[in-house]
Amino acid sequence: MHTMISLWAPPLERTRMVAISYSGMHVGTVGALIISGLMADRWGWESIFYFFGSTSVAWYFLWFFLVFDSPDTHPRISKAERTFITTAIGRPKLAENELPPAVPWKKVLTSLPVWAIAVGHFGNNWGFYTLLTNLPTYFSKVLHFSLKENGMLSAMPYLALAVLMPISAYIADYLRRKRILSTTQVRRSFHFVGQIIPAACLIAVGYIGCDVYGAVTLLVLSVGGTALALSGFQVNHIDVSPTFAGTLMGLTNTLATIPGIVGPFVVGLITSGPYGQTFTQWRIVFFISAGIYLVTALFYALFASGEPAKWDRKKTDKSLEEHD
Repeated sequence: MHTMISLWAPPLERTRMVAISYSGMHVGTVGALIISGLMADRWGWESIFYFFGSTSVAWYFLWFFLVFDSPDTHPRISKAERTFITTAIGRPKLAENELPPAVPWKKVLTSLPVWAIAVGHFGNNWGFYTLLTNLPTYFSKVLHFSLKENGMLSAMPYLALAVLMPISAYIADYLRRKRILSTTQVRRSFHFVGQIIPAACLIAVGYIGCDVYGAVTLLVLSVGGTALALSGFQVNHIDVSPTFAGTLMGLTNTLATIPGIVGPFVVGLITSGPYGQTFTQWRIVFFISAGIYLVTALFYALFASGEPAKWDRKKTDKSLEEHD
């Protein structure tokens, strides 16, 4: 997606395009959590796999016929739109037999802004995956919601995230377009606030006890608050290197997938046994996530950059030269 967006998004619209594209993932999460609870309750767990397998096949055909790599290859956009996009991005088109530039791996792997993105991505995903995979268990075993209620309540935080992502992105791009903040300042500040909010909410959840509505509200705010962080690290790959944005996303996302493996395992260790499903044990889970949010947010705030790297093939974005 980042490779494609780097070819389609004018620099001052990057945040919005990334947010709108990736918010679909969270809309899918909301739908899946709600529908899965209802389907499992009525037709059994097997129906969930049949339904989502079928919809995935349908999605593939839509993607195949509607999506194109770049404005230059799209057969249905106007000439004016194609010219506007390619001029704003300013990236020279490859000649017919020209190979894409080689990735400067040494420079990529020794780039502090790239590592800032990786660390920010890791921290955000730790909290995201921990809650995504374990909220249903917390609602069921600790707050004692029914299966049907569980699906609805587990979806609420991700509904908030899906709604707030485009709003946050619009504000971020507005601040850049009006020259109120530089791209670097926008990325750092949005990411920092977007991880401080969930960290504070998770700490509060650890002490709220049996206040069911308070716990649900704080968890909604925790997940929804990360919408701000997604206007930081998630689009930052394209800022640092439009040419290799997809490669950078693959690199940081590989590291950021580790929390999806380790996080649930850690939660399982903490909450297993006869005394595992208690407020005290879950408090430890929430505190670990809050701590990782805080540490990674600080690292990103210190070392992230919104400027194109010197090793990128396209050195500058013309539309941002005067702005930044």
